[in-house]
Amino acid sequence: MLYSEDSLLTGFGSPLGSIDSIRSAGKGFIIHLRAASAAPSYIAPFETTIAFLANYAEANKWPALQDISTAHLEEYLAWFSQRPLGFGEVASISHRTPSSGYLGTQYRRLNRFFSWLEERGHIPLNPMVLVAPPKVAEKVVPLLTNDEFVRILEVTDPMVADTKKGRFLKARNHAVFWMFIDSPARRGEIQGLSTHDINISDSTFKVRGKGNRERIMPLGKAAMKALWNYAAERQKVKPNTDDLWVGCRGEQLKSGGNWLRLMITATGELAKVEGLHAHRFRHTFAINWLRAGEPERILKLLAGWKKIPETYYRTLGLDDVKRGHDNLGIGETIKALMKANNSGNPSQRRGFL
Repeated sequence: MLYSEDSLLTGFGSPLGSIDSIRSAGKGFIIHLRAASAAPSYIAPFETTIAFLANYAEANKWPALQDISTAHLEEYLAWFSQRPLGFGEVASISHRTPSSGYLGTQYRRLNRFFSWLEERGHIPLNPMVLVAPPKVAEKVVPLLTNDEFVRILEVTDPMVADTKKGRFLKARNHAVFWMFIDSPARRGEIQGLSTHDINISDSTFKVRGKGNRERIMPLGKAAMKALWNYAAERQKVKPNTDDLWVGCRGEQLKSGGNWLRLMITATGELAKVEGLHAHRFRHTFAINWLRAGEPERILKLLAGWKKIPETYYRTLGLDDVKRGHDNLGIGETIKALMKANNSGNPSQRRGFL
């Protein structure tokens, strides 16, 4: 796994030692998650979150782990909310700060970490208990249109490549986007696919989602054709891994890296689709499913939800709201009733209805 430059587990092979700092406690927590068979995609974000906190605590000479207070953590979260996004040079030139949703995610991870420390007796009390959770702004995620889908697929079409390397990369990226378009899979789920997860005979693929739960998703003919074309290109580079997505020399693309996120962003710029990111595909699939009147129970199975997020119902879009309002037709019904009542007795007509 490719960890960030703020990785906790540098020198992971060394003995854990005593848990007296955030960094040593973080190592213990990561070991706990691994021993519990948590998915790597679940563990890696925790590691980054705790690494940020450990770096800040060491730079600001915080006290020993047992003496870290609520005030310390509030100070850190206030700093983090103004910190530029990214690592290293990216952070130094970034003008973007974390969203309220991202801050909420950091809060929950830290609360989970300190709760574990309290459960294990490493600290007397969880100092996160008194930290107020960030207020998360519930924003409407813009849907992707069919025209935008077409532009994305056109710029990744391997038929327009003029080199072998270009044809391979476009075939790979084309297959990736077809899987995003034709399923509600998460970015991490698609990024972590193995060749063994694809079932050509019944046009399905298997993902491991949150909680390491497996799901089977179907794919249409167009998506399967794109995967088949990529498989042919993949074979030519003689990959040395079972990972589905490989580099142009057959090398492994680290599952914890940013290659997929960066590829999606770059493709969005080429296709002139503003603000393209993986979740917009998942959101669009779910909204289109609900609009088509397909069973919500099946959508929950496909997307890996115990409950469909309320925001999906609230962001179905103005067209859906207007259509529902027109179908309900309360005003027209009342107007028709008043017209019928007044038609028999013209002297009782009032108003402008």
